[in-house]
Amino acid sequence: MSVFHSRVRSSATLLTLLTTAFVLAACSGGSGLSSGPTPEPGDSPTSTPNSFGDFATANITPADPERLTNLTSLLSLVPQEYESAVYLDSGILRSNVLLTRSVDAQALGLSSALPSLATGLVNSVAIASDSEALRIITPFEGDFRISDMIQLAGGFGLEMGQSGPESYNNHPIYEVSILGNVSALATADFTTGTGVAAIHRRGTAEETVELAKGALDAFDGRADQLLDLPGLADLVGNIPSGFVTAVLSQCEDIPLIGDGDGLPGCSGLVASPTVTSGDLVVFQVLVGFEGQQHAKSALQRANDSLADQREKYGFEDLAVRLEGNNLRVQAIFGVPKFEDAYRLFTGGF
Repeated sequence: MSVFHSRVRSSATLLTLLTTAFVLAACSGGSGLSSGPTPEPGDSPTSTPNSFGDFATANITPADPERLTNLTSLLSLVPQEYESAVYLDSGILRSNVLLTRSVDAQALGLSSALPSLATGLVNSVAIASDSEALRIITPFEGDFRISDMIQLAGGFGLEMGQSGPESYNNHPIYEVSILGNVSALATADFTTGTGVAAIHRRGTAEETVELAKGALDAFDGRADQLLDLPGLADLVGNIPSGFVTAVLSQCEDIPLIGDGDGLPGCSGLVASPTVTSGDLVVFQVLVGFEGQQHAKSALQRANDSLADQREKYGFEDLAVRLEGNNLRVQAIFGVPKFEDAYRLFTGGF
């Protein structure tokens, strides 16, 4: 098959995947954002023992500015009502064969979107859903315009029913029906190839289009974004940029600490894994709390339980430290342990 026909088939596949992303399991340098909080006097960071270095005083690399811009651009399409989102940098994933083979799409909540990464048409993708996974939006950034994808997919023989685009505040919105599933695809920014797919599993076509409009309202600043919640953007900007970033605004029930009591007072959580040259994953989690007392309490509980969790999950290392009102956790493990760590640190999304 020629490269052209391969890309045509890929565009059809991508369109199908983007518009049927309803299997998501719901929950399930420098930086352009402000720097992390400075521990208050008398509250120097405390950590569990760490054989990979003194985690208590280690300098933490903030988010890469360019990749942070890409992440925040996609998450700007996520209205605040969704409470959580997962972002995937598909370029990083494609560049590591071991990751591609080992990272389970279901663990990321990207079962529908992940296969499209092999096509090369999506550079990054995010998924956000409501608590019952009925309303789902999929912001994405890729090489093809939505109108081109629809035209190519239809020309390739994919059966679709679609109306012409509706203009909403200068954003074209396409209503597309694929195999009986109605989706809405909208262009957010022509210059960057940023768009959003929306689906309402129990809603009408009109309600589905409204989901896309809600994402565009957030993108244009007419509605509150997920990252507008207090402290959440700071957490995102102060964690190393990995191939996936999970962002949660509702995190009190996350089983990060193994005593079953969740994270009382948690106001936001961001988790992101990076890969070392030795194919070890360094997974960092930054948890924000409503006050330092909540953070200190979580630190004490973590110090009491993380050693057991390290042994239980077979991690190379697991450590925690206090940073003002935030708690930073770092786990180091082999790539095959990724799914266990992701579920532990994010609740499985």
